Amino acid sequence: MNWNENIVQKLEWNAEISNLEEKQKVAEKVASIANDGDTIGVGSGSTSFLAIQVIAKRMKEENLKIRAIPTSKEIAMVCNYLKIPVVSLMEAKPDWCFDGADEVTPEKWLVKGRGAAMFKEKLVISNSKKAYILVDNSKFVQKPCEKFPIPIEVFPDSLYSVKERLLGLGAISAELRLAKKKDGPVITENGNLIVDAKFENVDENFEVKAGGNVVVNGLVEGATIIAGGNIIIAKGMNGMGKGYLRARGDIIVKFLENARIVSGGFVETEAILHCTVSSGSDVKVDGRRGIILGGRVQAANAIIAKTVGASMSTATTLEVGVEPLLISQLEHVTAAVEERQKTLNAAEVIFNNFKEKQRKGIQYNESQMRYMRSVASLIDEKKTELERLNTRMQALQEMMESREDARVVINEQIYPNTTIVIGGATRLLQDNYRYCKFIREDGEVRMVPM
Repeated sequence: MNWNENIVQKLEWNAEISNLEEKQKVAEKVASIANDGDTIGVGSGSTSFLAIQVIAKRMKEENLKIRAIPTSKEIAMVCNYLKIPVVSLMEAKPDWCFDGADEVTPEKWLVKGRGAAMFKEKLVISNSKKAYILVDNSKFVQKPCEKFPIPIEVFPDSLYSVKERLLGLGAISAELRLAKKKDGPVITENGNLIVDAKFENVDENFEVKAGGNVVVNGLVEGATIIAGGNIIIAKGMNGMGKGYLRARGDIIVKFLENARIVSGGFVETEAILHCTVSSGSDVKVDGRRGIILGGRVQAANAIIAKTVGASMSTATTLEVGVEPLLISQLEHVTAAVEERQKTLNAAEVIFNNFKEKQRKGIQYNESQMRYMRSVASLIDEKKTELERLNTRMQALQEMMESREDARVVINEQIYPNTTIVIGGATRLLQDNYRYCKFIREDGEVRMVPM
């Protein structure tokens, strides 16, 4: 049953659109990329507002079937008005996306967040195969903060501590953004606040190193955190493909996405999305979502999750029963063996051809003989290295004995195209399984009921 009326009575932007003619051209250009069957991430901002209208027009005229993943409630309502089906990141992965920006530097750094939807925007961009940033000439600057401060999304309870940290990082000002059409501050799409920080200089990457524990009360995006103790992140981490957490102790975080995680202890979170995770103990994914989707998750003892994979059969690998550090060392040694063997094979072909021509009576000058002596020396060097590496590889393989209690526990459902590895035994799932666990038995990965 449908509502009698649309909440959006008239399609209009909430303010006058500057540089309308130029933005309209950009909107039409990006809309021309859309193809039948596409799932498109739709950013926020006036140029995105124009682009989605052109896409809707093409859908009607060309009978295209396109779905949208909106980054704000405003754009979601616009899609609803235009009869464009809306889905979430939990339902589909965007084929591509488009979004705007507040500033663009010559190095292609972007400042985003004037519309208070920056977290969802970054989330959609980081999950898209290709992203198009729609800007007109007014958005180009020589350095960040030239026209606008950098917006920081802040968990409300950490407002003062975040402001203190920003000033400590070199911000010349850090002001809470106030709303214009309501009393009080601007509230983001996630229910957080925004602090607008003005910097003279902006570092590309943020890095924290500590001998003890690291506690972050808000969100972490694209950063590196290395701790001698535990890492605790209250609001989650979106690594944006370059984020890295490493702790000698445990890692506890609201969610993990597009990041690399290494923990000497356990990892506890509500969601692991497209990450590489390594734990010296257990990985526990519980809470409201409790999902592992995509990527590779390793644990010495156990992986425990509500849901693994998705109905789209996203490739996901779970590996238990062996210390992840040993696996990493073995992979490194194996790659080194392959690289040296390749060099050795190529050198032996050159040397054997040389010897064959010599037997046929071909004479070589001193320069050519000197070159062949270097090839012979290279062959001896690579053979010595291979002998050492093969000895190391054999020792690592002997050390990789599966732990008897190694297991993967599924508290709700696991989907096809999930690979489970337990102590070297591998199984690629072809069917759905519910409320079960996987163990190693008689050299094979077996499913047993809970």
